[in-house]
Amino acid sequence: MPISLATLREGISRILGDFLKCSTTTNITNNNYIISAELEPYTADNYFDSNWCVIITSGNNAGAERVVKGYTAASCRLEVYGATLLAETGAVTFELHRFAPSEIANCINAARLELYPALSTPQVAPNEHFEDWASASYPDYWRVSGITAAKEASNVHQAGAGAKLTRAGTDGYLYISTELGTSILPEDAYYALLDLRGQEATFSKWVKASAASQARLSIYCGSDARTAYSKFHSGGGAWELLEARFGIPWDASEVTFRIHVVAADGSLYVDGAGSAGAPPLAGAMYLSSVSADADEAELAAEQARGLEYYAAALVLDRMTLPPASEEVGRYASIADRCRANAKELLRGHRVRLRPIRMDYGWLKDLASTG
Repeated sequence: MPISLATLREGISRILGDFLKCSTTTNITNNNYIISAELEPYTADNYFDSNWCVIITSGNNAGAERVVKGYTAASCRLEVYGATLLAETGAVTFELHRFAPSEIANCINAARLELYPALSTPQVAPNEHFEDWASASYPDYWRVSGITAAKEASNVHQAGAGAKLTRAGTDGYLYISTELGTSILPEDAYYALLDLRGQEATFSKWVKASAASQARLSIYCGSDARTAYSKFHSGGGAWELLEARFGIPWDASEVTFRIHVVAADGSLYVDGAGSAGAPPLAGAMYLSSVSADADEAELAAEQARGLEYYAAALVLDRMTLPPASEEVGRYASIADRCRANAKELLRGHRVRLRPIRMDYGWLKDLASTG
C-alpha cells in the first residue's frame, strides 16, 4: 500500500511522544504568528519554547518549517522565527514537534537505505493495487495487449481503485514483464522480477466477470510450455480470487504476469487487493528519496511500522543535545525499544539491523556514564 512521508512522520513522532496536530482558528496574516484555540490546554507561557518546531501542512505556507520563538497562553499564539509567513484566506493545519520534521525526513531516507533488503524482499510488482494511472490507458508500470484498460473506482473489491478491462473482438491481457525493461519499470522492480527465476511465484487478483471462461491469470516465462494459468472465473458476476502458481525456470527468457480477457466480448473488473491466505504480488519497494509530504513509498503494514521504529531510533541517535527539560534517560530507553521493535517487525525479511551506534552527541555521553 502507498505510504506518504506525512504518514510516516506521524508514526515516528507518535513513537517518540512528539506529535501534536492543530488547525488555526485565526487566519495567518503577513506576520510570524500562528493562533489556534486547540492550544488552550497548554496554559503556561512559553510552554512551546525554542526547542519546538512547527511545520505548516496546508494552505499557502504548506511545507514551511519554523522554530518556535515563544508562546502566549492567553491568546493561544505561537510566534516563530524566520521570514514572514504568507497570508491565508482560511484555516490551515500545522504540527508541533520537538524533533525537527526535516530531520525526521532525513532519518526516514537514511533508514530506507539501511533497511532496503527487508523492505524489498517480498515485493516485485509496482502499482499492483492499480490505483496509479498517469495514462488513462493503463496503470503505471503495466501495459495492455489486445484489450483496453481504464481506471475503475466503483467496481472494486477492497482497494480504492482497480482496473476495468474490455475485450472487443480480440483476446488480450493486462501485463507486467521484464520485457518492459527499465525505461518503464523502476530498476529495482525490473531486477526483482528477474530474481524470481528459480523460485516459486504466486500471482493472485480479485476478479469480477459476468461471462464464464472469460477471465484468468497467468505466469508466462517465454513460451507456451512455460506458462502456468489460474482457473477461469465462473462468470457469475461476483468477486472471485484467482491465483496462478509456478516454479519459474532458472533460465526463463522473461518473467511476465498477465490478467487475460478471452473468448467473450465485454468488460470485467480487477482489484489489486489480494487475500491474507494467498497474497498478490505486492507492490515493489520502490523507495526513492522522500522530501514532500505527498511523496509515497510502497510498503506492507509491518514494513512501514518497522521503518518508523528504526527511523525513530536514528532520530534519537543523531540528536547532538537532549530536548530541554526532558528526562534524557527516557530517550535512551526509547531508542533501545525502537530498535528492538524494528527487528521484531522485520525479522521475517532476513535482514540484520546494525546497532544504534550512539557514537556522538548526548546519547553517547549518557551511555558512557551509565
